[in-house]
Amino acid sequence: MDDLPLHLILEILSSGRLSALDLVCLELTSRNFGANHGLFPKKFRSLVDFAAFRLCESHPIYSSLQINPKNELFDRCNGNWKRVLRFLQSVEQSCDMAQTSAGNMQIKSGRYHTLLISDSDVYSCGSSLCGVLGHGPETTQCVAFSRINFPCSTPVIQVSASHNHAAFVTQSGEVFTCGDNSSFCCGHRDTGRPIFRPRLVEALKGIPCKQVAAGLSFTVFLTRQGHVYTCGINTHGQLGHGDTLDRPEPKNVERLDSVASVVQIAAGPSYALSVADDGTLFSFGSGTNFCLGHGEQHNELVPRAIQSFKRKGIHVVRVSAGDEHAVALDSNGYVYTWGKGYCGALGHGDEIDKTTPELLSSLPSCLAVQVCASKRKTFVLVDDGSVYGFGWMGFGSLGFPDRGVSDKIVKPRVLDSLRPYHISQISTGLYHTVVGDGGWGVEIISCPQKNGKHIGLSLVNHINVRLSVGESLSNVINHHVDPKLLVNKDNCYHPSTPYSLYKFCFALAEKKYIAQNSKISSLSVRSREIQFLSLEEKMLAIFHKAFAHPPEELNSPASHRSSKKPKLPDETLQEFISSHPTNTSSMSFGDAAVLAYVQPDHHSLFHQNQRLFCGYDDIYCLFMGSLNNLCAQIKQYGLARTANEAMLVIEAYRTLRDRCPYPADQVIKDLDGSFAFVVYDSKVGTVFTALGSDGGVKLYWGIAADGSVVISDDIEVIKASCAKSFAPFPAGCIFHSEGGLMSFEHPMNKLRAMPRVDSEGVMCGANFKIDHLARVDSIPRVGSAANWAEWNFHEP
Repeated sequence: MDDLPLHLILEILSSGRLSALDLVCLELTSRNFGANHGLFPKKFRSLVDFAAFRLCESHPIYSSLQINPKNELFDRCNGNWKRVLRFLQSVEQSCDMAQTSAGNMQIKSGRYHTLLISDSDVYSCGSSLCGVLGHGPETTQCVAFSRINFPCSTPVIQVSASHNHAAFVTQSGEVFTCGDNSSFCCGHRDTGRPIFRPRLVEALKGIPCKQVAAGLSFTVFLTRQGHVYTCGINTHGQLGHGDTLDRPEPKNVERLDSVASVVQIAAGPSYALSVADDGTLFSFGSGTNFCLGHGEQHNELVPRAIQSFKRKGIHVVRVSAGDEHAVALDSNGYVYTWGKGYCGALGHGDEIDKTTPELLSSLPSCLAVQVCASKRKTFVLVDDGSVYGFGWMGFGSLGFPDRGVSDKIVKPRVLDSLRPYHISQISTGLYHTVVGDGGWGVEIISCPQKNGKHIGLSLVNHINVRLSVGESLSNVINHHVDPKLLVNKDNCYHPSTPYSLYKFCFALAEKKYIAQNSKISSLSVRSREIQFLSLEEKMLAIFHKAFAHPPEELNSPASHRSSKKPKLPDETLQEFISSHPTNTSSMSFGDAAVLAYVQPDHHSLFHQNQRLFCGYDDIYCLFMGSLNNLCAQIKQYGLARTANEAMLVIEAYRTLRDRCPYPADQVIKDLDGSFAFVVYDSKVGTVFTALGSDGGVKLYWGIAADGSVVISDDIEVIKASCAKSFAPFPAGCIFHSEGGLMSFEHPMNKLRAMPRVDSEGVMCGANFKIDHLARVDSIPRVGSAANWAEWNFHEP
């Protein structure tokens, strides 16, 4: 065998199906395996090294590199072709299927849920009200991984999870989607309703895809030919078609076809990134927080190459799009970050924003193979299986048990808890992080079994409580939960509200939940992700037209021609109360306004999207959702530590009304989280409403029969009250009865009313979108009552 040509030996080894023992014997007895081969510059330490080189040459990432990047990568790997090959394969597996001892796997974490591929089957767990779990309308939460049934038996090879929708790519290249399709982000133009089970995207039939990336209310598709398609909301140009028109089904991004063949895509909340085969990185969509990497915050309606990489000759191979920043990996295993630096999410040792990509110099000796970004946090996986994290430590999702005096890590720090494991893939969502090791299991929690093997999953730094079948959770809490966790404010979701871990655990104990699966006796209790049950909490606000002054476009003529007519406010209120007669609270202000909400009964679990009601100094607030920076805002406004979100909003409103020198958009922009609120000032007779920009909370408004404004978080309530005269309240916007509607994300741009067509094809209400070409003259800088009255230039 020693006398055979090298290429023939390689052919024998690759096709001979030799066992590991056979290879060991060959290496010990054959001089070919230990001798140098080839001449400079292609000189190999052994035949194994030569085989690794041959595999590198055929790898798509390596073959796309120029001569200089190839040599630099070889030097970075210390002249070891086996390490070069391992780097290339690890990078490829970071966004594709990872090969483990338990089979091929992939993990993706969404807002409140996790998706897992195991041997081509897809599993989901978590919480959802819009079908993102894929198990049908009757399933709103899964505390254990449950397999998703697809219409066909084709194996799934890639998944992507966003806040409210998910996408799946099969081995044949077909794409299935499920979840909230109100923005048509699922690619089905025939319905704007939630899709509760995976459904084939008909528009992509005959166009095989290899990757999908789910953004916030839009989706990006990458075909096997390197073409990019997009659909969904296009407010910021995130679909890349040169305009801001929404697309109800996937449409080809023609600009990319003319300049590059794309190999990887990523989607942020309202922007998208695409990596070309020549290493060029393109960005398009919202320029907020410098996420596009062009040194400015302008929106890009078509894909634009990031010149910083091109000027330096950097070949980008992978990219990840976070909520407020982005991170890229180049062909030498170096990491680059840019965008908003708050909480150290960029890893440069400070909190300074970076307008263009900058090298992460604190990881010079590490060969990174995967980068992963979410809101204010970043993870870097290196080739030895170690994981580095930096950024915001909120909700424990960064994985460090000791928060110390700060809640941020501004430089990369290795996760010591994962050192014993060789991590192969990592995915982070807004509130939790999921990792998988080579055997796919740092820790087994609530996972199904397949072929006698557990599908393991690690949820970093969450409180995992195990219980035996038949054992009540109250006993488990008493024996297995450290009492310090129940009183330590750093381990509570909101230490100053009733929705803390303490009350949550004891609400669970009272209910005495037990494991139902006789084979799997494990339940995960997550201290910051309290979303196991769907609560029947609702809110309703009605304001007379003389006080609210709603936009005229919201009132649709179709309401009066439809068989279903709008109702009077009294009818709507009575129906709302009668649907929950025992736990509905309401407050009437004569003919001017009514505020009502459904309180959770004492058997319900507390959850993150809470409804709070508060009133003082003749100001009343209905608040929905939660604020991540509640404690910081409480300190800023000088409130008591026991204040909740509704109290904070009232104080912020009072500040704007009476004495604040800041514009309204800036005050609301400082609120970080998923939220919506309605404020009524009975003394002045004004209405103030806002909806956060992340889409975590839904809000709707419409016009009643007498012209009153109806606002609710329940679309069925709005439909019943307003018939065709309703629409979703625009995300990232505030409405004031004297000043109208404005965007707090883009305060210098006017809002334009766009006709809205419902699922029946009837024009109803209006969607309000940012007009990037229409600018306002100025923004009021004083928040007195007089200036509220003059704030009228934002009328659409």
